[in-house]
Amino acid sequence: MSDNIFTPVLDAGIQTTLPNTAIAIAPLDAAPAQQIVYLDFDGAAASYRNEELDVTINGITVENSCLDAETISLIVATLNDRFGDDILFTADVPQNDEYSTIYIGMTDAFAEYGNYLGLAETIDVGNQIHNDNAFVFLDSNASTGLITSVIAHETEHIVSGMDHGGEGLERFAAVVTYVSSGQNKQNYDINAGSHLIVLNGGYTFEIVINSGGTMTVSGGTANKTSVYGGGQMIVSGGRAMTTFVYNGGSLTVVSLGTALIAKISGGQMVISSGGTANDAIVYGGKMTIGRNGTATKTTVSGGEMTVYYGTVSNTTLRGGQMIVSEGGTATNTTVSGGQMTISAYGTATSTTVTGGTLTVKGTADSTTVTGGEITVYGGTATSTTVTGGEMIVAYGTATSTTV
Repeated sequence: MSDNIFTPVLDAGIQTTLPNTAIAIAPLDAAPAQQIVYLDFDGAAASYRNEELDVTINGITVENSCLDAETISLIVATLNDRFGDDILFTADVPQNDEYSTIYIGMTDAFAEYGNYLGLAETIDVGNQIHNDNAFVFLDSNASTGLITSVIAHETEHIVSGMDHGGEGLERFAAVVTYVSSGQNKQNYDINAGSHLIVLNGGYTFEIVINSGGTMTVSGGTANKTSVYGGGQMIVSGGRAMTTFVYNGGSLTVVSLGTALIAKISGGQMVISSGGTANDAIVYGGKMTIGRNGTATKTTVSGGEMTVYYGTVSNTTLRGGQMIVSEGGTATNTTVSGGQMTISAYGTATSTTVTGGTLTVKGTADSTTVTGGEITVYGGTATSTTVTGGEMIVAYGTATSTTV
């Protein structure tokens, strides 16, 4: 197993705790409209049918991926987090009659067609087919981040109808380029269907990730990367410096990955599972600090920042909104504009409010209000000092308050 472990967990919008050693199981009462994707890591006899290209391959033997239960559980959890409620991923055979299968493991059945990381049977626009399948040609020798990313890519084909172009089976595939130790790649565009992987000791400069393209920094360094709508960047054990995320783009930082000076003007940034972000600036879009994620010195001037089972410190909120959700912790936050909300089971300490509003539904300790407004609604505020602005207590508790 690679040292660059992608350790994702349940983050933004997921309200269920998944033990590290458990495998997510499809519930028997899953909604009929929900697409179920069964991830088969155990090896299987399978077939491939691409009706559009009239390609059929029978007698395919997919080897066991040799991934352990904890890693499988983390992969399942991350995919469910990323795709939301419309798709349910499971590593246990679903009880429903209709579901798609993605086989994860090595096979030589497709060697004559090209060098692919993954391959789907369909490009299913509108998700009209609920039992189409795909393959991911990776096993325990690959990083978990890469495996997760390729599964996501093939899911986009069979569920979301992603069509990144290409000749023949390339339209249905994930094609990879590596930047290894001692190598560097500069001024390079990653287009739809392509995957650039930066390994330990690799370096990139001024990479552009376009729609349908993916970049994984798995131990190396990426400097001045731009992620546009439909593109995604994953930092897992590596380092990203001065990353620009535009509307519809995605940046994920996990497993000892670090993002320095990420600028989010749209799209989303997710930090979880040992990932760290320093000096991020959120102009728009959404930044989520999930379980075991850490963000320091973040400036939010627009969009939304959500802390869900993660930790943030020295955040400045100038506009937009900041939500400290269940299990989240925020320390040394300065609110000069916008809306900060401490939700139930969220905690904030040493918050300074000079403008904007702070709503406490969870726990706030050692808050200083010199302007703006603090409202304690169903939560608890302890050791609050109010020298300006306004404090309102409604259905909440305030103790040791100084006015």
